[in-house]
Amino acid sequence: MKYDILIVGGGLVGNALACALAPLGLNIAVVEAFSPKQQQHDDFDVRSFALSYGSQQLLAAWGLWQPVAPYATPIKTIHVSEKGRLGRVLLTAAQSQLPTLGCVVPVTRLYEALIEQVKGLSNVTQYCPSKVSAATQTASGWQVQLGTQAEPLTADLVIAADGAKSLLRQAAGLQPTVKDYHQTALAANIQLARPHNNIAYERFTPQGPCALLPALNNKVGLIWTFPPEAIDTALSWTDDVFLKHLQRYFGYRAGKFVKVGKRQTYPLKLSVLDLPYKPGLLVMGNAAHSLHPISGQGLNLSLRDVAVLKDTLLMAQQAQQPLGAMSTLAGYQQARDADQHSMIRYTDGLHHVFTAKLLGASLARSVGLQLLQSSNPLKRWFSRANLGQTH
Repeated sequence: MKYDILIVGGGLVGNALACALAPLGLNIAVVEAFSPKQQQHDDFDVRSFALSYGSQQLLAAWGLWQPVAPYATPIKTIHVSEKGRLGRVLLTAAQSQLPTLGCVVPVTRLYEALIEQVKGLSNVTQYCPSKVSAATQTASGWQVQLGTQAEPLTADLVIAADGAKSLLRQAAGLQPTVKDYHQTALAANIQLARPHNNIAYERFTPQGPCALLPALNNKVGLIWTFPPEAIDTALSWTDDVFLKHLQRYFGYRAGKFVKVGKRQTYPLKLSVLDLPYKPGLLVMGNAAHSLHPISGQGLNLSLRDVAVLKDTLLMAQQAQQPLGAMSTLAGYQQARDADQHSMIRYTDGLHHVFTAKLLGASLARSVGLQLLQSSNPLKRWFSRANLGQTH
């Protein structure tokens, strides 16, 4: 089967891409190895993503915001501090002249909205569940073999959006640069005793950042980083012991923590593909860049990638240029380089600044936070960075 666009990976980025590209009139296929989960989710344990205000606007342009909006919790304030030190920064939506700084959306609700939108697109074919068994480069492009299909799939442009362990990226011989942060993130939902007032917290500590994201029903999404050798102990704590440790660690600025949901963990690494394309193949999403979760910018960065790719392919159509031509893909990457590199430097830099143990580093950070809070120009820059506007 021959398509204009073949997207391998039907997760958040792959399906958002299908929704964004569908109005171009292209014949699109999406391949996803796993079928959408049909079981009921425990709402308390559903993980969430922080979407910037710009990402909300993109989802609205692709017809995806309306079904997601009822489940979104606005972020009105971001509170940044360091454990054991004076100085904190408050970023507000009013300072940025925006209605919100972003919002927090349950992953399942966003995924369900994407799936429903894709189902209604007449020019998008879904192969789900269907695993890629082989991918080979040919003289005319790429040939993708599915385990469920006798006939291979081909396309003018194949997009690898199949995650951090991308089979397509591996088949193309594209190797990312990987930096291990030697940290493990623990994610869970926490019930608060008092209203969260739409405040997101970024708390920097000697062992790594701890973040709280406001969610529906007065919950917050917790991301707590640990050294790898300490994570098993944190997972072994009973709920009551876990909450006591978290309360002592985080303090009472968000009030009292009264309930914790299911705890999930994942190792933290920076993975960046310096050249994410070959003729007829483009790597996107976590397969192209996976960031430290500090500031929650990974998905927001990928959605901006999707928006620029749409514009690039539209221009290629109008110029009657091949969608998978090296000139087309190079034009896309050139348009994305500044944003991608700036966001990578920003998240990686924050990690290093707030984990540095050099003599005087902690005092310097405290002074820096106080200076940032008192300087409107610096605060505007920091606010733009948290909104994903680093250039």
